[in-house]
Amino acid sequence: MSIGVTRYFIDAHAHIMTEKRNRGGLRWAHRMIKDFHSPQETDPEKLLSHATSCGADYLFNLFYPLRAGETRTIHQWQYQFATKHPEVIPFASIHPADEDKIGILTEALDVLGMAGVKIHPYVQEFDLLDPRMEEVYSYIEARQCPLLIHSGFARFYGLPSMVEQVDTFLKRYPRMKVVLVHMLWPDREIEFCKDYLEAYPSLYLDITNTACLVQEHPGQSEMLRSFIARYSHRMLAGSDFPMSAAYPVSSVYQAIYNVCPDRESAENVCWRTAVHLVGAERFIGLNLT
Repeated sequence: MSIGVTRYFIDAHAHIMTEKRNRGGLRWAHRMIKDFHSPQETDPEKLLSHATSCGADYLFNLFYPLRAGETRTIHQWQYQFATKHPEVIPFASIHPADEDKIGILTEALDVLGMAGVKIHPYVQEFDLLDPRMEEVYSYIEARQCPLLIHSGFARFYGLPSMVEQVDTFLKRYPRMKVVLVHMLWPDREIEFCKDYLEAYPSLYLDITNTACLVQEHPGQSEMLRSFIARYSHRMLAGSDFPMSAAYPVSSVYQAIYNVCPDRESAENVCWRTAVHLVGAERFIGLNLT
């Protein structure tokens, strides 16, 4: 890999989508982020090539519906893209207004072989505790497949913090294999996440974007390093590419490595935790010996 520091790098948070959605996502990012830099490409093949040339050996690909009725089409596209590119690990999603939500997810997990489910309550415009999602959460908890939940950066979206909803959610579904994407930062200080990890053994934290942006806050940066030293086996990271916090994406990967206090924690955050989360059998060519 190009950063040349860990055995593998698994980008556990990428959004390579159809060209139409890539265009829309990048337009949105340019509106939302001052001085946003991104590749000029929207072709999914070229975006994937950029990520792998920058050091990603594998990617968790997250592509979620913005409205009801498009989820199955997205899942089919994800399946075809991942079939063509085995380094891509596709994740399913769902919209609260979808009909037959359990049928859609069962097909995605059992027929299309997706690794888990990703939801983004802010962008998908629903409350984490929306009653329409209760059957989905119960199903995912029973299946013990990972659920990746966007959390944190409430001010960026101009929306209320999800801290209280996350507290309630974890109490309702204590055995669910949950990944708190962005680890609720900066809405909840890093040190308080230890209470989550101690209380919920199936909980993981994703430091995507946090690893880059925390560098602007020296005290928080040191706190994150100390936290990783203790909990790296429960932490993973990615780039949010192509809506990354920095560009080229190799700089994001390097920032993730840099925030790790030692080689062992870097190996965990950069790939081992991701493998443990979804199973080594999904990573063709991965050598654990």
